[in-house]
Amino acid sequence: MFNQILAGGMFSYPFMWKSLIAILCLGAALPLMGLNMTTKRFSMIGDALSHTSLLGVAVGLLAGVLPTGMAILVSVVAGLIIELIRTKFSKYAELALAIAMSVSVGVAGILTKYVTSNQFSAYLFGSVSLVTLTDLWVIIPVSLAVIIFSLVLYRANMYAAFNSYEAKIAGLRVRLLAVADTVFTAAAVALASTVIGSLVVSSLLVIPVATALQLTKSYRGTTIVAVIASLLAGVLGLVISFPWGTNSGSTIIIVATFFLLLALGYRGGRALLVKVRMRQRLK
Repeated sequence: MFNQILAGGMFSYPFMWKSLIAILCLGAALPLMGLNMTTKRFSMIGDALSHTSLLGVAVGLLAGVLPTGMAILVSVVAGLIIELIRTKFSKYAELALAIAMSVSVGVAGILTKYVTSNQFSAYLFGSVSLVTLTDLWVIIPVSLAVIIFSLVLYRANMYAAFNSYEAKIAGLRVRLLAVADTVFTAAAVALASTVIGSLVVSSLLVIPVATALQLTKSYRGTTIVAVIASLLAGVLGLVISFPWGTNSGSTIIIVATFFLLLALGYRGGRALLVKVRMRQRLK
């Protein structure tokens, strides 16, 4: 399996280098935004935004413009609408997500009649061959913006996640921060639809964070472990998918899920060991 990789055959193809750069950028950006949304009990927004990115891709293909750029635009607009509904009608936040997904998929399905089906279907599960130099000119700066935003407002997001009421009393502009989180999450999700795929990208928002939560207790530790798990899953998924000929996005998610299972096993093993030691001491 790894003969091609060791021989350098894998990265002798320019599109593999482009995909690797894109995965490294997105692998760092996605879990950062995923952590913000997960700790605020709003992780399902990634699923809604990934479906709205499909509408952006369809519009981009139909209009003959960059699908990634149009996916970002549509996802950001949808994210702002969702955030508005969530703020004004907090009881109907989940309903807003369901509506956004349904409408986006419905309109995208109609538009696919007028575009090449192979082009559109490639964005469903991602394809390493889709990443172009033009895409990288969008992916790199937007990913850097997401990372810088997460680092600069690291403490603010942490306070808002644990107790938004006290953070608001302390003078933190919680509502504005929530809008910014939604906008950057929408941009990151839309970007990842090119490489990882619109139908599976939401998993990379959540699974690395879930893995980190099994291994660490602090917010800082969770952030670091989630990014590491995401990067490893992205690179290994890309490397494995090339010789096996599997879909790159789906392979990345399978690898990320494998890491989560390992983390769950590790935590369960530690808990069992503690119980055994406690019983021995009681004897």
